[in-house]
Formats: sequence, structure tokens, C-alpha cells
Amino acid sequence: MSLTPKDVTARSEHTGLANAGEIGSECKICALAAGVKFAYDDPWKTPITDLEVRLADMSGGVLVDAMKTEAPANRGAADAAPGTGALRPDLGGVTHGEVPASAGFLTATTNPSQDIPTVAEEAWQLEQDIVRELEAFETSMKATFRPYVEEWERDGVIGAAVDFNKGVLRGIGNWWDGEKDFWGTAWGALKSSAAAIGDYIGEANDEGLPWWLPGAVPLNVGAKIARDTGSAIVGLFQSDGVMDYLEELGELMRAFLAGDIDRIATSLGKLTGLEALGGVIGEFGAMIREATTDGIDWIRDMIEVLRRTPVLNLMVNTAMRCLLLMTPNFWAGVIGEGLGFIVPELLIWLITTIIAALSAGAGAAALASRCASIASKIRTAISGGQHVAKILAFLDGIQPIFSKVGALAKKLRQSIDEVGTRIIHEGHVVVRKARYWEQRLDELASQGHGPQRHEGDVTDVQLLLRSMLGHDPMTGTVVDYDKFLRKYGVPYNPAEHGRPPTLSGEMIDVPGKGTLKVEMSKKILHATGDHATKINTKADYVRAYDEVLKHPDFKAFLKSAEADEPIRVPAKDIFGSNFQARFKGYDLNGDPTVFGPDTQIVAVFEKGQNGTVKLITLYPDP
Repeated sequence: MSLTPKDVTARSEHTGLANAGEIGSECKICALAAGVKFAYDDPWKTPITDLEVRLADMSGGVLVDAMKTEAPANRGAADAAPGTGALRPDLGGVTHGEVPASAGFLTATTNPSQDIPTVAEEAWQLEQDIVRELEAFETSMKATFRPYVEEWERDGVIGAAVDFNKGVLRGIGNWWDGEKDFWGTAWGALKSSAAAIGDYIGEANDEGLPWWLPGAVPLNVGAKIARDTGSAIVGLFQSDGVMDYLEELGELMRAFLAGDIDRIATSLGKLTGLEALGGVIGEFGAMIREATTDGIDWIRDMIEVLRRTPVLNLMVNTAMRCLLLMTPNFWAGVIGEGLGFIVPELLIWLITTIIAALSAGAGAAALASRCASIASKIRTAISGGQHVAKILAFLDGIQPIFSKVGALAKKLRQSIDEVGTRIIHEGHVVVRKARYWEQRLDELASQGHGPQRHEGDVTDVQLLLRSMLGHDPMTGTVVDYDKFLRKYGVPYNPAEHGRPPTLSGEMIDVPGKGTLKVEMSKKILHATGDHATKINTKADYVRAYDEVLKHPDFKAFLKSAEADEPIRVPAKDIFGSNFQARFKGYDLNGDPTVFGPDTQIVAVFEKGQNGTVKLITLYPDP
């Protein structure tokens, strides 16, 4: 096909116009759009919205300065409103529409208008304030529930109302036992309700109630837990089926303690089933569904708080330890006042209050208002006499502390320090790790046994058994995991090798040692000190490790000829003067460890033959 001069001219004009920019600027073919998006690698792939970003070219010339990454509001959407979740892939970015080719690779830096170290210090001060208030709250709750705890320790079930159905108490006790063994209580180790009411087990079996057996799952425990003893509870909440979700609610609290975003996402997803129950509990289920399906900004702040601080972990830990001061005999009194066993509602209130605080701090006003309404309805529905008043004191005392997490999240967002490099197009993504502490802790666990024996995943009952019976949390017996491995060349397995004091007598072929008989001896006995202690959260455990590495004694150890060395750092130098809420422990008598002002963080390091240094253990020493 031949072209006339007119055709050639027409095509040239069309092409020229398509590639033209403004007069005096580079043409479009030489000026392309480029930008960057910031996002977490969490299950929702949450974009980091409202984050200040500066884009600069290779010479340092600023193309975009302190522009905030795109948020739902930029698209006319509200956080957690229907349809907002579909925007996730498009949010969290900053773009320059006409970057000259001469600019080369671009670099993105965050929060250019902020003095990041100063804002980070402000966040640290907020964290310390929250931890201090949590400690004061726990102290006040110990005073509030002291009469019930002392009665329970002294009399057990005998202290409950004489006309109270023993089967109901057993149902409550089974739940309480399981949670107590995991979380502990603000009081310390309390008597097991299973032991206190063991005389009634036969009665329960005779009545054909298998869910009363110790350790049974709480799925159907509502049938005998006095949900209808106080008939008002059903009318107020219209949600008797909420008992079926007690296990899921507890799992979410555990996930918050661990700071595990994957478990949190899974647990929240399971709670959406509550929507079918109707009433305020149904409202909660619907809110959770929409907040997870279409929420962005509040999830962003939750992730950043979990990623950089132990605050949410410690809030939940304190709440659960104080909630468990509500012993079975206390619940006997509550039910006697006509209310019922409302632990599921209390857990829902705690979860809703956390989301409300995060939403308020994130500027998600509609979601914050919705959560506040749900929490208020639950709070208003709880009424009764002197026993119920203690529950209200619990709610009213912890709510102001929870509300501060929003301000903390904002400071953390304003102090995010990320850099994106070699940016040449619009699709560049900077991924911020959502599982930072978990990954760091896994690295430390691979070096020695510190996290396995002294971090928050060690349950309260494991700590107690270690302090009083010498059980290694890694084996569940007096057999020391490390010593057994060194002697026999294989990890200790109670099912295969037996339990002390007599082991299986199995013959094991140990490399370099021949065939050895598995038998109990001091060579594999777990050694313990005057206290069994732990650091409550992953974040604080890794923080303590990082601070020890900066200590002059550690640097001196690196230069010395010593093969191993304990490094001691005052806990107050790492966590500030109010560090007690960050630790937990028991002494040889089973009494709670008192972490005084001279408490130290002890870290033991070992040098390998090639000069590499690994952490053997790290723990708080009172």
C-alpha cells in the first residue's frame, strides 16, 4: 500500500500530538509515569495508606515531596464500608505522572517531614505509659477480686453459694482451668477447680454429661453453664449460641498474645459466624465480617503496632490474667444475681474495644463509632448487685488504657523508616514484613533454647512445673532436651523413650559412642534455678537481645578468649523503670516472682570454633 504525502503528514501529526507534553517540557515518550506502593505481607496484603513519601531522582532532585500514599478516602470510600476491600491492590501508592528519562532510577523515602528518631521516642514513651497503666490496673484488680480468690484458695467449691448447682460450677470450672493453665492469673497460680470439685465427677457422668470431664472442649458447655439460670442474659443479648464460640474467642486472644497476624486473621474469620445469632452479638459478627473484608486503615495500624511493640500483646495478657481472677466461686455469685456466665460477652467487649481504638487512631470514624456502639450495648446490658459491680470495674478500668493504642499507632506510622530504590515504573512495591518479631525469634530459637524456655509461648503451667518440679518446657518432663540430644544424638521423645523416673531402656546407636541404653541419670536431668521466668512477648524478647548486643560487656566478650559468657544488663536500661508487666515467673514454692528494681536480663552466648557467636539462652533474673 502506497501513502500519499498527505497521508504521511497526517500520520506524523497524529503521532506527534500523542507523544507531546506541555510546551517547554519533555515529550511523553521521554517522560513516563513512575511511582511506588508500600504494603505489608500479611494475609490481607494490606496497603500502607496515609504514609508520607518523597520521590527523588538519581541526582537527589525531589520530584514528589511529603505526599501521602493513597487511602480509601482518596477514592471517596470509608474504611470497612462495603466494597472498600476491593481497592486494596490500588492503594498505598504515590505516583509522578511525568518522570523525565534523565532522572534515572528513583528512590522513595518515608516520612520526610518527620524527625523520625524523635517521633519514635514519643511512641516509646507512649508505650511505657501504657505498660505502667496496665501494671496499675492489674494491681487494682487484685484488690477488687481478693475476697473471691482467697475464698477459692481456702474453700474451693464449698465457698460457693450452697444452693448453687454443682454441675453448673463444674462447667465453668473446666473452662477456667484450661485458660488459667495457659495465661496464669494476676494473683499467680491458683488451685485447680477440677481438683476442688473432683467429688462431683461421678455425679456428672451418672447424669450423662461428658462435657463436664476435665479437659473437655467447651463446645457444648453452655448447656450446663447457667446461660439460662439468669434469664435476663438471653433477653439482653439474644444470643445463647455464643457459648459455641468460646473456644474461638479464646484462640483470638491467644493469637493477639503471640502477635501472630496469620492466627489473628484466621480467628477473626471464624467469628463472622456470630452474625447469625442476632442481637448485639450478631452486630459484632457482622462488624467483624465487614472490618476484615473491607477494612484497610485499622488493619494497617494493628499490624504496625504488632510489628514494632508488644503493647497489644500485653494489653490482652493483662486483660486475660485479670479476667481469670473471676474464679468459679465468683461466677456462682454472679449467676446468683441473675446475670449468668458472660465470659464470651466480656471477650467480645475486649475485642470490640481494641478495634474501636485502632479505628479511631486510623481516622476510620464510622468503624470506630460502630464498635463503640456495640461495646456500649454490652456494657449497658451488664447489671446486677455487688458481684456484677466487680465486672463493671474491670471493664471501666481497662477501657481508657485500650483507647491509647490508637495514638500509639499514629506515632508508629509517622516514624516508619523505609526506602525503596531503583524505581523505574508505576508497579514498584516495597513490602514491609508483618511477621518481623516471629521471624527474628525463630532465628534465636535455632541458636539455643532461650525462646523455648523463656518466651511468652511458654504457658503459665509450664512455668509452674519448671519452678516446682524441675520440668523442662521443651520436654514436659525432668529430662533436659539439650542434654539428652548431646548424649544420645536424637531428640527426646516421651512417647518413644518413656518418662522418668524409668525410661524405656531402648538401645540407641549414638554416632561416635556406640550403642547406649536410654536410662535416667543426672547427665540428662534438667537443671533449674531459684526462679522459672519468661519474657511475655516476642517483641520484648527480641528487643532485649538487640540491646544486649549493644552492651559494652558483649563487645568485650567478642574480643576475649572466653568460649562462653553471661552478659547482664539491668532490665530498666532496656524497658524503662516500669518493666514488671513484661515478665512472669514463679519461685521454688510456686509463688509469683517479684521483679524488683534490680532485675536483670541475662544473656548467655557461646563462641564456635570459627568465631561465630550464638545465643544459648536469655531470661529475666530477679
